[in-house]
Amino acid sequence: MRNSSTGTLRAIAASAVLSFLVSAQGLAGTFTVDSTMPTGGTNFANLTDAVAALTTTGVSGPVTIDLIQNTVADFTTPMPWRPLVGAGATAWGGNAILTLDQFPGVSPVARVKFRTAASSPITPVVFDVGASTAMVGIFFQGADYVTIENIEIKNAEHDGIMFYGEVQMIGGSPANALNSFSASEHNVIARCRIHHNNGTAITLYGNAPQPGDITIENCFFWNNCLAMTAPFNNFGRYGHITGRRNNNVKVRFNSFYQSLPMPTAAATVGGTATTLATCFLGNYNNTGTNWSQCAGNVFHIATPTIGAGFYHWINLAAPFTNIPGQLNGVAPGVGAFAPGETALHNKNIYWISPGMISTPNFGTVLGVARANLAAYKSAIAATGAPGGTAGADAASIYADPLYGSPAIGVLAVAGGSPVIDFGPTNLGVGIDINSLPRIGLAPDAGADETSIPGAAFGASVVSGPAPLAVQFTDLSTPLLPAPIISWSWDFDGDSVSDSSAQHPLHVYNVPGIFSPTLTVSDGTLAGTSTVSAGNFISVGPWALTATTLGQGDLTITPVPEIGVPGVGQGYTLLSLNTSAPIGAGWFGGITFDTLTLACLQTPMGPGNPLHYQTGFAGLYPGTSTPAPLILPSGTLTPFFPTGTVLDLVQAHFDTNGNLIGMSNVVRANL
Repeated sequence: MRNSSTGTLRAIAASAVLSFLVSAQGLAGTFTVDSTMPTGGTNFANLTDAVAALTTTGVSGPVTIDLIQNTVADFTTPMPWRPLVGAGATAWGGNAILTLDQFPGVSPVARVKFRTAASSPITPVVFDVGASTAMVGIFFQGADYVTIENIEIKNAEHDGIMFYGEVQMIGGSPANALNSFSASEHNVIARCRIHHNNGTAITLYGNAPQPGDITIENCFFWNNCLAMTAPFNNFGRYGHITGRRNNNVKVRFNSFYQSLPMPTAAATVGGTATTLATCFLGNYNNTGTNWSQCAGNVFHIATPTIGAGFYHWINLAAPFTNIPGQLNGVAPGVGAFAPGETALHNKNIYWISPGMISTPNFGTVLGVARANLAAYKSAIAATGAPGGTAGADAASIYADPLYGSPAIGVLAVAGGSPVIDFGPTNLGVGIDINSLPRIGLAPDAGADETSIPGAAFGASVVSGPAPLAVQFTDLSTPLLPAPIISWSWDFDGDSVSDSSAQHPLHVYNVPGIFSPTLTVSDGTLAGTSTVSAGNFISVGPWALTATTLGQGDLTITPVPEIGVPGVGQGYTLLSLNTSAPIGAGWFGGITFDTLTLACLQTPMGPGNPLHYQTGFAGLYPGTSTPAPLILPSGTLTPFFPTGTVLDLVQAHFDTNGNLIGMSNVVRANL
């Protein structure tokens, strides 16, 4: 093999983590759940039909399920979760308003999202579990790559959301073969309101396997853990978010508030029955349990019944490894951190309303109550655990967040609140609980971004595959009585003005994470304001398409030029091995064979149109107006008989053969 090709081959082999399972006839695109319409086309009459379609058909690309709620009764029908099988089968079973199985074909670029539709008469959509016979709001029984966004969950008999990882349920049995490879990973809970549940807001419970790589952000949790009734009061579930054997959980930019009494929870420690004092965040049994982030949150205690303060970290084995900001136990999965993001336990705000806790207790570490933030930091630093423990909460503060009316779900704060511009800046959390961008010098701590005079903007969409069309909306407020008369937009963060329109439309043609900036002015120096939304726009891989028009014909609509300096060449890789589902191959999503190798070995040039150089006008895929690669009739006939099935994927590399970006996999019949 040629040296130049060897480097490229090595780069693709190293990128095998980008391979993904996609069903040949899987769902892709946006669907609705609207009870006023029958199931058919792009609508499901209820959540049960939607989940059944996802479970049986799978997905072949990103899927968004927009929930439309006309009455509270729309989302009250319980969905049973799979009972345990084998050992422990008699333990328990139950149901939820939304029960999530593994969906075939899900991947980092083919996620499934359940969210409130913009057109929903009730917004956000409410899962009132108390109006249902369900036990919990949402139950994950092995689902991977699922996002729950902008949903309110309340009045559950037990938990708001439960992630459950158990060998008897998720794998280890022919009856559960669909989930034999799943451990409830890479899921996101975003911009949700979870309150007035008898149990936890979110439980992360695992044995083998264990839930992992869970992100919980921009949510508001208030007045949970009200009863802790059986059968769920004996698993160490005693906080708004409770973990028992889970890995790499990120809790960031959330608001926590409790003004109602919280009872103690039952537990068994070392075979002995005991009770656990309630708290906001807790981990029980550190075997394979860790929290990779707890940052930018606001915690407010307004009841005297929280026995363990803000945290309760219980250690059953040495060394102590289960506090936030660590990456111990099972290694983090792919996508655990964004570029530049690190494990972090910091920049949180804590506050106990005066007189609410008679015996001061900030948090419990190794079974000992710590009276205040300083004592807590000293205690966790003294444990000697790896992963940055000594610096945990180094910049966190104890201060009144000055929330409006959190007991009734109102978070808005006035000027002077310590939450303003306090949050960490490197976590890529671009929008708040109300879909507004994080603005200012830094994101505000907590779920809600404060509205202050000056430049501000919103976007019609903040993530999706390239090319991604984003309609920006100016939301600025004049600093002075004079009106704003000019706008300057920098969409990609290169400090170059891209538009002067007030509400521009911009198309992101290449994948990446972008931080748009808006500068507005009323014509005076004092009336100029600039805001930048860090990591606000996330553009995923391009969508490649292929069509055939006749014998030996092939038309490939390429992805746009990569647009990254230093990119020198690309391939449209072909494979004849199509026995597996589209995208299931280990080699960039296709299954390696001699044809793929031949594509890599052939030098780029006129004789190999599938191997191209970027940066030269007129060459596929082109630099000004990317055009399809069209192989005329008969071009492929000498190589492939009519009816040949091909898998194709397009990849871009830099001049050293390092992989820069990759498209999806498509299948063509010649």
